[in-house]
Amino acid sequence: MRVRIPRFFWTLILAGLVGFSLSGCLTREEYSQEDIQALIDAEVEKKIDQFTSTKLERCREELIAEASQMADSILIDEAYFERDTLLRPGKPEKPEKPVIKILKDTTALRPLFDPRKVAGNERDTTGK
Repeated sequence: MRVRIPRFFWTLILAGLVGFSLSGCLTREEYSQEDIQALIDAEVEKKIDQFTSTKLERCREELIAEASQMADSILIDEAYFERDTLLRPGKPEKPEKPVIKILKDTTALRPLFDPRKVAGNERDTTGK
């Protein structure tokens, strides 16, 4: 369902816009050349001040960041060089290689199991 806006409403809006635009033309003031130059100079001065303050703020931030990095590096170097290494035990020396003793075996070689006894014990171990 569409809501219909009355024609009177559109006429009222159009009349308001025309009246607003005519009122702007009727109350226009004329500015002299000196007034215009003074407005331009004031605006330029304002822009220069804004640019200068922005540039100084950016420079200050970069300076603080660089100083912070330098201070951190100095603190890290000091901490590294002031470490106490006297209490740490040194590396142990590698021991000498031991002398390997070769024993003489004078026993004669013989079979581990007696073949006669092994032949007598031959039976099926699967349970059949």
